[in-house]
Amino acid sequence: MSDKTIKAAIVDDEPSAREGLELMLSGDSNIEVAGICNNGIEAIQFLKENQVDLIFLDIHMPGIDGFDVLDNVPKDRWPFVVFITAFDEYAIKAFEYHALDYILKPFSDERFFEMLKRVKQSIYSKRTLEQSRKFEELKNELNKGKSQKTDFFYDKENPAAHKLIIRDSSKIIIIPADTIACIEAFDYYIKIHYEGIFKLTRIPLKNIIPRLPEDQFIRVHRSFVINLNHIDQVEKRNKGETVVILRSGKEVRVSDTYKKKLLKRIQQS
Repeated sequence: MSDKTIKAAIVDDEPSAREGLELMLSGDSNIEVAGICNNGIEAIQFLKENQVDLIFLDIHMPGIDGFDVLDNVPKDRWPFVVFITAFDEYAIKAFEYHALDYILKPFSDERFFEMLKRVKQSIYSKRTLEQSRKFEELKNELNKGKSQKTDFFYDKENPAAHKLIIRDSSKIIIIPADTIACIEAFDYYIKIHYEGIFKLTRIPLKNIIPRLPEDQFIRVHRSFVINLNHIDQVEKRNKGETVVILRSGKEVRVSDTYKKKLLKRIQQS
């Protein structure tokens, strides 16, 4: 699946309408029809269990109509909506539900594909905005780290004191070594993954590796050091790729440079 793939769902109680929409969408390589629902109840269940980008939604359906479908799905899970219906009196209400378009049956191929072009542009624009927002959040976090004077202290001589201490101008964060699943290089920063969260701090990975106890941590990639005690399994995948799966579920690829050393350490433990 490419970055341009749009997952769509079709909801209509008429078989011919469902089949016609599916056929028209099948000619677009960027559209994946992820679900086809025969009625409103099926649609509600589908949308609660699956996240799609776009839904082609009929209004008049027996029992549960198109508006009822959206009313029964959390708004944060609403996809982009295109109403396709034989009734024109619901247009104003449809746009109150933030519909991208309102198409009356029967419609021409030209009308449908003009709509589809606009809808795809809207979805791609939203994705671009979300990516920009995530980038800004990360940049802000990195800039925040620049203002911190962070030091690391690791008492390798005293196993009972095996704690990573991150000190900055406002607080001290103490991370017990046993809770650290892995440490990830991130430009001039590292991400310390522990207890399901991570701490981002400004220090190169190469500077922290010598301070970690060798019997517990091992480098498996240019960008990763892992805690041997947090390994759940090691998998060999396609093209000889080796992946470590940690107890947290995080997957870390093992580079060929470190593969033999890792397997030896696992056999010794």
